[in-house]
Amino acid sequence: MFCRKQLFAAVCALFSILLCAAGTAAPGQLDPTFGSDGKVRVETGTSNTGFYKTVRLPNGSIIAVGACSNGAETQFCAAKFSTNGEIDFSFGSGGIATVSLSSQSHAAAALVVDSIGRITLGGSCVNSGFCMARFLADGSLDTSFNSGGTVVTNIGGQLTHLLLEPMDGVIAVGQCRTAATTTKFCMVKYQSNGAIDVSFGTNGVVQTELVAAVGSGGTFAEAAAVQPDGKLIVGGYCYSGLSPPTTCVARYDANGSLDPTFNGSGSLIVNLGGVASMQAISSSGVRDLAVQTDGSILMAVACQDGAQADVCVGKLHGNGRLDTSFGTRGASIFFDASGSEHANGIYVESSGRIVLSSQCVGASRIFFDVCLFRFNATGSIES
Repeated sequence: MFCRKQLFAAVCALFSILLCAAGTAAPGQLDPTFGSDGKVRVETGTSNTGFYKTVRLPNGSIIAVGACSNGAETQFCAAKFSTNGEIDFSFGSGGIATVSLSSQSHAAAALVVDSIGRITLGGSCVNSGFCMARFLADGSLDTSFNSGGTVVTNIGGQLTHLLLEPMDGVIAVGQCRTAATTTKFCMVKYQSNGAIDVSFGTNGVVQTELVAAVGSGGTFAEAAAVQPDGKLIVGGYCYSGLSPPTTCVARYDANGSLDPTFNGSGSLIVNLGGVASMQAISSSGVRDLAVQTDGSILMAVACQDGAQADVCVGKLHGNGRLDTSFGTRGASIFFDASGSEHANGIYVESSGRIVLSSQCVGASRIFFDVCLFRFNATGSIES
């Protein structure tokens, strides 16, 4: 493990993860030229607000999105920062752009930036489902997007990821559930103008149930990626409601149908924690995905050993089968007896080494840390 710093705020965590290996400091150390000693803090409102996703633009500036509070409600918000961490006051109002989508609390959990710099935020609105808003590059609301700048799709679910299509359309990924069904992988495709693309799936919507479940069980999406050939990969966890959650991944053709060439059925369900450790350790889900140039798929996975969480990384061939030459039979796990680590993101360096970002909890269970782990291309942890 390398790079362990105290977490002061959600935005500090995000920028530490984003920039730890990218600046002028030695690998694994915070970049002192960014913000204050490698961290940036921004006031977003109450304790339930903060930034949850970041994207680095081609010019090196950074967009962060999440939730901000105006005192009366929680809003979608986006902030823009320069390459050295200073807030860009030319963006939005004082560097931050906000929008309200409903009278209920909501937060942006995902974003994409299209070919002309427009910024689409995605998240969930309480009692509604999938919510999106689009800003122009200067932080003003793009009123050409669904004739007002926002979209609310009443699908009874939670949006966790956005994918950008070649023609600047957007696919919203998450999970959806109605009172009569269990939770399913869910995708909704939108045209660049914000209208639902009815040529995708069934009237623009795809729902996939990978496990028979009872009660609060179901199929939960937490990560997604687009392959160079346009196929869509969705990862998360499957929970029957009775046994521990396990890792599940599905691949779809561009039209939203399951790809039968992926593991023979279009999906894979595997206990990656057990694969990596050869012990009774469960894997609670894919948190992030990275598609390699050779078509192979790397997965950042949260593994569970009783009350302790561990960081796992797994690798699939392009056909959806575990790459047994990677790590231990296709997966690697990092054990830390002094605390728990919750994998959140994955980044592949040009050398092929794999960096996982994680939220860490020490033995005291009081403070959260930002942690990075680096694995060699073969899956072994870098010492």
